[in-house]
Amino acid sequence: MPPRPFSAAPGTNWPAITKASLHSLTTETSPSTGEQISVFTYVSETHVFRYGTSSKSPAGLTDRDVALELHPVLDSAVYPPLTPDLPVCSTPVDGKWVEYPRLKDCDPAKDNDWIPKAFQEQVEVLRLLYSYPHRSLVKFQGCLARRGCVVGLVLQKYEMSLEEKVRRGQVVDRKVVMRDLKTAVERLHMFGLAHNDVHPRNVMFDAFGNAVLVGFGWCKPFGKVVDRGGKLPEWYQGDGEVLTSDQKHDEEALVRLEEWWAQTTPTG
Repeated sequence: MPPRPFSAAPGTNWPAITKASLHSLTTETSPSTGEQISVFTYVSETHVFRYGTSSKSPAGLTDRDVALELHPVLDSAVYPPLTPDLPVCSTPVDGKWVEYPRLKDCDPAKDNDWIPKAFQEQVEVLRLLYSYPHRSLVKFQGCLARRGCVVGLVLQKYEMSLEEKVRRGQVVDRKVVMRDLKTAVERLHMFGLAHNDVHPRNVMFDAFGNAVLVGFGWCKPFGKVVDRGGKLPEWYQGDGEVLTSDQKHDEEALVRLEEWWAQTTPTG
């Protein structure tokens, strides 16, 4: 009988790796052949990251193909180290929102230092919010740690965004929300940080109806370059593939957000 590397080893209860359980599945052009290849990633329950490629199309891939071509990637290539000053979440993460590094962008054949570095910067921002909480800024509950690394960031989960509330025609006090968002970005600016991604989908509401600013993947100290993968959000001026962190981006975004809200619900 042929080996079945896509099944759990005898004596374990690990789930089998299947195509359906992949973290990501995309196509890219092979730099060596110029042909289209499938690129896929997998993250285990213990947050071991695996990467694989195949000459087959995504539709033609089988579970066996996936498991044969997936190879583990060193933790240090995708996760930042857990340092003693970082809070660790000791409670179950069920019902929480967990942010992870940009694992789907990893390519072991290239320099991926930016992945753990970018996540480390996000960790530092959220650690600051943990030490100096604000009602209108996302509540950080600690790091998800495995094998001495930060593999995830545990955040309070909110159920509905401003965009959803407005689309559904729910009554929201615009003046109160805009006031709260202004105080939220002012708090960030006080620490020398710009959010750089203020828009209706990144404004959530807590159980008491208070507006909360979320989405801190692009929050950086003033002057630092923010890599947006070649795409700038509609709330910001300018063009190009990068954005330099600046408090004016948040101020401009708040103006655009209020204009969008007024146009969407003139009587809101």
